[in-house]
Amino acid sequence: MGGKRSRSGLPIVANDMHLGLDAPTLWYLIALHAPGIDVVGMSLPGAPGVVAGRTRGVAWGFTNGSVDDSDFFVERVDSADPSRYLTPGGSAPFDLRTEVIRVRGGDDDTLRVRSTRHGPVITPVEARAGSELLAFRWVGHEPSTTAAAILEMNRSTTAEGFLRGLSRFSNPHQNVVFADTAGRFGYWLAGRVPLRAGGDVPLLPVPGWTGEHDWVGWLPFEEHPRVVNPDRGYVVTANNRQSRDSVSVLASGGSWAPPYRAQRIEERILARRVHDAASMAEIQLDVESAFAARYRTRAVDAFRGAGLDSAAAALEGWDLRATRESREAALFYAWIEETRAGLRRHLYGGEPGYLPLRAVERLLEGRVADAGEIPIGAAGRALDGVGGRPWGEIHRLVLDHPLAPVPVLGRILGFGRGPVPREGAHFTVNVASFPATSPPFTTTSGPSQRHVSDLADPAGRGHFVLPGGQSGWPAGPHSWDQLRLWIGGELVPLRLEPGDRSEGGARSLVLRPLISRP
Repeated sequence: MGGKRSRSGLPIVANDMHLGLDAPTLWYLIALHAPGIDVVGMSLPGAPGVVAGRTRGVAWGFTNGSVDDSDFFVERVDSADPSRYLTPGGSAPFDLRTEVIRVRGGDDDTLRVRSTRHGPVITPVEARAGSELLAFRWVGHEPSTTAAAILEMNRSTTAEGFLRGLSRFSNPHQNVVFADTAGRFGYWLAGRVPLRAGGDVPLLPVPGWTGEHDWVGWLPFEEHPRVVNPDRGYVVTANNRQSRDSVSVLASGGSWAPPYRAQRIEERILARRVHDAASMAEIQLDVESAFAARYRTRAVDAFRGAGLDSAAAALEGWDLRATRESREAALFYAWIEETRAGLRRHLYGGEPGYLPLRAVERLLEGRVADAGEIPIGAAGRALDGVGGRPWGEIHRLVLDHPLAPVPVLGRILGFGRGPVPREGAHFTVNVASFPATSPPFTTTSGPSQRHVSDLADPAGRGHFVLPGGQSGWPAGPHSWDQLRLWIGGELVPLRLEPGDRSEGGARSLVLRPLISRP
């Protein structure tokens, strides 16, 4: 949010990264102080620096960049020598290496890995003269400069310095929002974007011996999708398409998320003349669905077509909010999932297979042949499955811990939490995604953290919360003490002053090795 729409006159950054929800939490909160570094925010165990947060002069946040950063290449084995493969310049030898996998209590396992100029061979067969293999090219196989980028971002005090650091961010690709205390703000796609010789983004494996689809370099950082200080006074990114130009297509291959969350965020922004940190935090909790607004009429028609007039009338009067108390939300989303199941049977027969929600959208828009009765049949099954229960009773959050199934141990130490009634749905701002199934639904991904920073805050505070706690020790007092705050939409302030414990941070845990090493 730019300063002209901010009550304080300076920008506000609000961010929540949607990832898998498990125990212990993916992130931990940290105030990091070192020569040249004063930064607060979220970090990953074992990783250097703060991934997203704020310094004295800059705040930033991430969402997934949805870049098509990998290709599969069909490699032809040399018909005269199975230890070689074909390239545009002739035959070349496979690169060979052996990886050793240590097995506790057993013998080591070895893995023989072959690679071509494109990357490792993933086909699980031996090379034979004249045969074809599949090699995998991925940005993540390139030497990474992401750690160095994060540390430079952590040292930055201006938007220019932040962008210099961000230009070194190699992967994973991120949509980055940023702002500084001078009032500059914007959006920039971070991460290396491959340039292909043919100029297109392949959807299927391509010939590796011709050179027609080889990677020939990287899109310059200055040409990435971006916007700085837009006149409208705000930027929004919710994994949606950020630009209509060809560079945007080149970067992503068209793999954007639907626009529903971004549309709803923009509606909330434009509903007020100015915003503050509190109103930005409220937007993060919004559960009104632009997706439901688009397809509610189709749901009403389906229930009427099934002779379920009372349910149809209830959906007509629904406020489109996926609150825990809403019976209409339960009915609508159960109908969506039953429609998805019916379409899957229609397309796949009895064979298992994943069907994306975009396929359901195509059906509801009349773009699937001979499938018009599927939504009507789904209405009765949805009504039976919901049984009059509200959304929070059939849609729960469960935080699973890898050790929770261990007999006795899991019960004594209290690994994991849930089920907890959960608001939100697939395309609400407060997202709560769940697998395609029948009720009850279990949320598997959502806000892995929340962060709001007003650059005008005199104490340089950032406000954060995690869906769990700081500690990974399940029996400790701080393993779950933020879950209640996360559910209730509250945030924890972190100050930039070194050694300041006035707002949290009452204890320190020091880990020392048992055996000192020279």
